[in-house]
Formats: sequence, C-alpha cells, structure tokens
Amino acid sequence: MAARDWRAIRAFEEAGLPYEVRLVSFGAMKEAAHLALHPFGQIPTYEEGDLALFETGAIVLHIATHHAGLLPDDANARRARSHGCLPRSTQWSRRSLNS
Repeated sequence: MAARDWRAIRAFEEAGLPYEVRLVSFGAMKEAAHLALHPFGQIPTYEEGDLALFETGAIVLHIATHHAGLLPDDANARRARSHGCLPRSTQWSRRSLNS
C-alpha cells in the first residue's frame, strides 16, 4: 500500500469506523468498474452508500466532517479546525493526482 492509502486507513482507525481493504491489481484499476469509482484508475477509493470518493484528501475530509473523532465536538472549534485542514487536504489531493 502507498502512503496515501495509509492516510485514509488512519482516518478510519482514529474515527473508530469499520473499513474494508480491497486489493486491486494494476490491470483491474484500468477496468470500467474501477474507473467508475476513480476516473484516473488509481487508488484509494471510498464508497458510502451512493457516494464514491477517490482522492485521499477528500476521503479524509469526508470522514472528519461526517463522523466523530477527528474534529472537535464544539461547532466553533470544529469550524476553525476544519478550515485549517482545507489547505492540507488540497495539497493531499494534488499529490494524489500527481502520483
């Protein structure tokens, strides 16, 4: 697994959420089923109901904003903390796109 995979796994662990790791071969990453989840044919991907996310920063930000454990419970502190995360999540997304 690449470093970007571990960031998402760490977010699930920190939030106490169950997750499933699916190993995907290089060939399978270019097949239509995987391209429907990740248009660039890379990993990681995240599915929750009808939602499919494919950038590490987007996955981590979604987990942090929709599940307890990664951001403070107080709304003001949470807002301040999540705004501070946005530039980093954007950087993670750029790094994910470039790898």
